[in-house]
Amino acid sequence: MLPKDTFGFAVNYAMKHWDALTNFTKAGHLEASNNFAERYMRSVAVGRKAFLFVGSERAGHAAAVHYSLVESCKANQVNPLTYLTYILSNARNKSITLPTPDEFTASNIAHVG
Repeated sequence: MLPKDTFGFAVNYAMKHWDALTNFTKAGHLEASNNFAERYMRSVAVGRKAFLFVGSERAGHAAAVHYSLVESCKANQVNPLTYLTYILSNARNKSITLPTPDEFTASNIAHVG
């Protein structure tokens, strides 16, 4: 194997990053791949070009909040439409504490309106 060969580059890369590449073998909670994280970031990657034209910096921040909430809902197996409907319906209700997506349950749906 030659160091400047394509295979040589791959082996050198693996050797330089060996500790990071083998972290999952030392900690049981780590995954061997990052497919889980990449799957949830796909919508951001697909829409990245569209995000350049959101209109203003404020709109960009609003889009970031929206996408963060939707992806958090998906990660917590919560229907994003149900969650956002509940949050927006109760945004002015000072008598309740609005739940985050990981705290949202079916019992919250009874309070919509």
